[in-house]
Parts: sequence; C-alpha cells; structure tokens
Amino acid sequence: TDLNLNINGSSFTFNTPTGQYFVNSPLVGKFNIENLMASLIAAEYCGFNLMDLIPSVPKLENAPGRMQMIKDNNRLFVVDFAHTPDALIKVLSTLKQVLSNNHELWVVFGCGGDRDKTKRPLMTMAALENADHVIITSDDPRSESIEHIVLDMKTGINFSKYTAKVLELHNRRDAIQHSVQHAKEGDIVVIAGKGHEKYQNINGVCYEFDDVVETNNALLKYK
Repeated sequence: TDLNLNINGSSFTFNTPTGQYFVNSPLVGKFNIENLMASLIAAEYCGFNLMDLIPSVPKLENAPGRMQMIKDNNRLFVVDFAHTPDALIKVLSTLKQVLSNNHELWVVFGCGGDRDKTKRPLMTMAALENADHVIITSDDPRSESIEHIVLDMKTGINFSKYTAKVLELHNRRDAIQHSVQHAKEGDIVVIAGKGHEKYQNINGVCYEFDDVVETNNALLKYK
C-alpha cells in the first residue's frame, strides 16, 4: 500500500503477517517492486528477519544493462538490453508510469543485422506507440548495411499516424549524443538494445562500444 513511483525509485508499505514495513527502493518500476517483494518473502521463509533485510533495500542496484540508471540532474537515462518488441514495450511502459506530467519519453534503438528481419518494423511500431521521441540508429549491423536494416525497420509503417517525433541517425554515438543534447529537464531517455555489451559488430569487426560509457561521455561533453 501507499505506493509511490518516481524516477528515483519507489516507496511503499509492505503489509505482511509479521507486521507493516516501510520500504524505500532505488529500483524503478512496478515490476521491480513485485520482484523485491517476492525476494523478501522467499528470504523470510529461509529464516531471515524482514526487519533486518529491509534497511538494506536502498543499497540495491540494477544488473548492468538491465534498466541501468544514469541520472543527470532531473533527467534520467536508462540503458537496457531490450531488443525485442515485447521487451521494448515493457521498458517504455514501465518508465511512462514514473514520467512526470508535461515531460517526454525518448528512445534510441536499432535492430541487429543477420537476425530476424520480421521483428524490425515491429520494433519501430513499439517505439512509436510508447515514446514521444524516437531515434532510429544502428545496433549490431554485422554483415548487413545499416541503411538496409533501417529501411526494413520502416517497411509498411505509416508514420503520419503517430505523434512521436522521429529522427534517423545511423551512427549510434551520434544518436546517443543527440538525445543528451536535446532531452529536457524531467525527460527520460531509453537507450535500448545493447545493454551490458561492450562492443558493436560492424562488418564482422567488433569495435569497442558501451552504451553506459557513451552516455556518460556525452553528458560530460554537453554539460
């Protein structure tokens, strides 16, 4: 009960047979609350005392590349491995829940080369239906041309049906930097698809590339 969701995490009252506990978590989204409660209940059944466990909750961190938060004043950048339409919808809808009124949700994403081509336009529709700003960029193009992948991502889509602002920047670094430059105070930016990965595969060559590092570098560049 008493659930409060925001870009800094969540707080709630946890009602259990052994008592009521106020919980303050740095993890964003309802699904994280559900996972947290399940973990606390399991730990209690293993013999641990909830009163001892709950003070540790504020120290929790997301797994690298899974809803990994980078905070910049009142803006939030989220690096996530979401690389399927369903995963992208879940991430964006989760963050919509904590987005303040009059602020906007951004997504930077691409599709991998030499992989399922049928999901490419579905990824784009997931972005268009759930974000205010959509930046289409590269993921791991592998042996395919980025231009061809992006063309597939737009196939059959009537962009005029959607209110989202759409931009194509094929260079992933440029796309991340654009979002850092233009996202306003209170906005949330999702950088999706690569998560914890430390490289980008272009024409069979793995170049060093880390979305978290690139985001932090862009924040320093455009401070």
